Amino acid sequence: MSSNSAAGAPPPPPVPAPAPPSPVQEEADQFNYQATVNELTIQFLSEHEETRVAALKWLIMLHQKAPKKVCLNPSGGSTN
Repeated sequence: MSSNSAAGAPPPPPVPAPAPPSPVQEEADQFNYQATVNELTIQFLSEHEETRVAALKWLIMLHQKAPKKVCLNPSGGSTN
Protein backbone atom coordinates (compact mmCIF):
# COMPACT_ATOMS: atom_id res chain seq x y z
CA MET A 1 0.00 0.00 0.00
CA SER A 2 1.26 3.48 -0.86
CA SER A 3 1.76 6.08 1.85
CA ASN A 4 0.74 8.91 -0.55
CA SER A 5 -3.00 8.11 -0.61
CA ALA A 6 -5.46 8.14 2.27
CA ALA A 7 -7.18 4.88 3.01
CA GLY A 8 -10.54 4.71 1.23
CA ALA A 9 -10.34 8.21 -0.29
CA PRO A 10 -10.86 8.28 -4.05
CA PRO A 11 -8.37 10.28 -6.08
CA PRO A 12 -9.55 13.75 -7.08
CA PRO A 13 -11.09 13.96 -10.55
CA PRO A 14 -8.79 15.28 -13.25
CA VAL A 15 -9.25 18.95 -14.02
CA PRO A 16 -9.86 19.46 -17.73
CA ALA A 17 -7.46 21.85 -19.39
CA PRO A 18 -9.05 24.94 -20.89
CA ALA A 19 -9.67 24.58 -24.60
CA PRO A 20 -7.43 26.73 -26.77
CA PRO A 21 -9.24 29.36 -28.82
CA SER A 22 -10.50 28.07 -32.13
CA PRO A 23 -8.21 29.14 -34.98
CA VAL A 24 -11.26 29.31 -37.26
CA GLN A 25 -13.00 31.80 -34.95
CA GLU A 26 -9.80 33.79 -34.61
CA GLU A 27 -9.42 34.00 -38.39
CA ALA A 28 -13.05 35.00 -38.80
CA ASP A 29 -12.57 37.85 -36.34
CA GLN A 30 -9.50 39.06 -38.23
CA PHE A 31 -11.06 38.85 -41.70
CA ASN A 32 -11.81 42.27 -43.16
CA TYR A 33 -15.01 41.73 -45.13
CA GLN A 34 -15.29 45.36 -46.21
CA ALA A 35 -11.81 45.51 -47.73
CA THR A 36 -12.35 42.17 -49.47
CA VAL A 37 -15.68 43.27 -50.94
CA ASN A 38 -14.08 46.50 -52.14
CA GLU A 39 -11.20 44.66 -53.82
CA LEU A 40 -13.52 42.13 -55.43
CA THR A 41 -15.77 44.91 -56.70
CA ILE A 42 -12.78 46.57 -58.37
CA GLN A 43 -12.14 43.30 -60.22
CA PHE A 44 -15.38 43.85 -62.15
CA LEU A 45 -13.47 46.49 -64.13
CA SER A 46 -11.05 43.89 -65.49
CA GLU A 47 -11.03 43.29 -69.22
CA HIS A 48 -10.74 39.55 -68.55
CA GLU A 49 -14.04 37.73 -68.24
CA GLU A 50 -12.52 34.99 -66.05
CA THR A 51 -11.44 37.60 -63.50
CA ARG A 52 -14.90 39.16 -63.35
CA VAL A 53 -16.57 35.75 -62.98
CA ALA A 54 -14.15 34.71 -60.23
CA ALA A 55 -14.80 37.95 -58.34
CA LEU A 56 -18.55 37.39 -58.61
CA LYS A 57 -18.20 33.82 -57.32
CA TRP A 58 -16.17 35.07 -54.36
CA LEU A 59 -18.78 37.70 -53.53
CA ILE A 60 -21.54 35.11 -53.70
CA MET A 61 -19.57 32.74 -51.46
CA LEU A 62 -18.85 35.48 -48.92
CA HIS A 63 -22.50 36.52 -48.92
CA GLN A 64 -23.61 32.92 -48.31
CA LYS A 65 -21.19 32.53 -45.40
CA ALA A 66 -21.73 35.94 -43.77
CA PRO A 67 -24.77 37.68 -45.26
CA LYS A 68 -24.89 40.37 -42.58
CA LYS A 69 -21.26 41.30 -43.17
CA VAL A 70 -21.42 41.36 -46.97
CA CYS A 71 -23.99 43.85 -48.20
CA LEU A 72 -23.86 46.03 -51.27
CA ASN A 73 -26.24 48.85 -51.87
CA PRO A 74 -27.57 49.39 -55.42
CA SER A 75 -25.47 52.52 -55.99
CA GLY A 76 -22.34 50.38 -55.92
CA GLY A 77 -21.09 51.37 -52.47
CA SER A 78 -21.20 49.10 -49.50
CA THR A 79 -23.52 49.71 -46.57
CA ASN A 80 -21.16 48.53 -43.82
